[in-house]
Amino acid sequence: MDGIGITEVVRRSGLTREQIIYLDERGLLGAVARHREARRFSAAQASWLERYAALRRMGLSQDQAAAIATAQTISGSRELQTLCAIASSKAVEIQQVVAAWVYLCSLISDSVAAAAASAFNPASVAAPEGDRRKPG
Repeated sequence: MDGIGITEVVRRSGLTREQIIYLDERGLLGAVARHREARRFSAAQASWLERYAALRRMGLSQDQAAAIATAQTISGSRELQTLCAIASSKAVEIQQVVAAWVYLCSLISDSVAAAAASAFNPASVAAPEGDRRKPG
C-alpha cells in the first residue's frame, strides 16, 4: 500500500480530516490515490497540504493559500507581494494587541498598588504585647 494515510497528513499539517477531504473534493490536490476507499496521499500532496496549512495559519484566505502553496517559486511573484502585505498587516495587529495588554497591565498594577497602600497603614498596626490569654 503506497502513499501516506489521511491520519498522518492530519498530524503533519494540522488540518482536520474534513478540511483535507474538502480540499481534495475541490480538486486542489490532483488525483488522490485510493486503497479500499481510503485516501492515500503522495509525498508531494502531503507537502502541499503542509504549506497550505501554514499559509492559512498566517491569515491568508483559502484561495490565496492554495495559489501560493501551488506556486513553484515565490521569488519576485505576485504571491510574494501578497505574503508581505499580509505579514505587515499581522505585525500591526500584533503591535496593537501588545500595546493594549501593556496598558491593561499598567492599570491593574496601579490599581493593586493603590489598594495595597490603602489596606495597609503601618501606624494603625499595634505592636504585639505578648500572650493576653489567661492561664487555665
